[in-house]
Amino acid sequence: MEDCYGVVSMLCKTSVARKVLKKHWANQSRIESYLVRLSAKRYFDVSVDACLLIVRYGNRYASNQCHVFDEFESLQPEKKFGYNDGVLLSNLSNLAKVKKLRGTDKNYRWRTGVKHDCRKVMELRLVNGRFVNGLDEAVDIEDEYVFPLLKSSDVKNGSTKSARYRVLITQSRIGETTSPIELNAPRTWDYLEHHGKLLDDRGSKVYKSNPRFSIFGIGDYSFSEWKVAISSFYKCLTFVKVGPLDGRPVMLDDTVNFLGVQSESEADFLTELLNSDLAVTFFESLIFWENKRPITVDILRLLDIGRLASELGRYSEYARYSGGIDRELQLEFHK
Repeated sequence: MEDCYGVVSMLCKTSVARKVLKKHWANQSRIESYLVRLSAKRYFDVSVDACLLIVRYGNRYASNQCHVFDEFESLQPEKKFGYNDGVLLSNLSNLAKVKKLRGTDKNYRWRTGVKHDCRKVMELRLVNGRFVNGLDEAVDIEDEYVFPLLKSSDVKNGSTKSARYRVLITQSRIGETTSPIELNAPRTWDYLEHHGKLLDDRGSKVYKSNPRFSIFGIGDYSFSEWKVAISSFYKCLTFVKVGPLDGRPVMLDDTVNFLGVQSESEADFLTELLNSDLAVTFFESLIFWENKRPITVDILRLLDIGRLASELGRYSEYARYSGGIDRELQLEFHK
């Protein structure tokens, strides 16, 4: 125990262990760490990704890496994860590639889909030419505020040519008044008022301080005719192109992350870039697949798509779609 002034071990969720270590590393604490995976189902009869975290405080072996063991009997770590420049890395072997592509893209911003927290009212199916809601009620409303909806499983499976659901979009931006619906689509307003209690009882406090029947995750980007999307839920690092359906822009639910773009050709270009081996290597070095939502907007925004395009020799196309050349970036990649 030379040069050690304390050891802490704890049973916890693996996600909690990573948060603890990230805080230590961010504070430049001198620690050495180990994580042993364990079956919470076997030992505690609960379904959760759990581990034994061991943290040794001292100076001799301190590093920004954690050794991960598959089980208590393992003699060698299965892998290592760590911390660099403010970011947790699930795979340290590709650090150089990750660092080269990291940055804030000036032209593309990842978004999350629409959040409404009331599927039974806000999501509709088309059955025999009529809308039916989650309460199995036939719904007679105007088309004006109804849009095609794709969910995480649709995006993961590449099922983007048709939509199983429609969604009621009550605003074009967060905080916008919903009162024009009463004038523009009176049957839609009557429908919302008829189910007002369900909508008013939505748990999140954000609904209480915004206009009645509000939604979130909505903005100009939501109405882009073309999108590049990826599911946040599944262990599948595949980006897909999403285009309009039935003459309407497609909405994505809040388990989908996406870029809103101007044209089909731009969507094709970005889809090719993001599905490249280089981009996959970048994201896989950052993603912890055991998380409930492994692919987050925060992770996606760590990739500078302009840098990726430059590395793949496609920067002129990127500049054409994004509206101009970043001379500083161009010089950096052509030194």
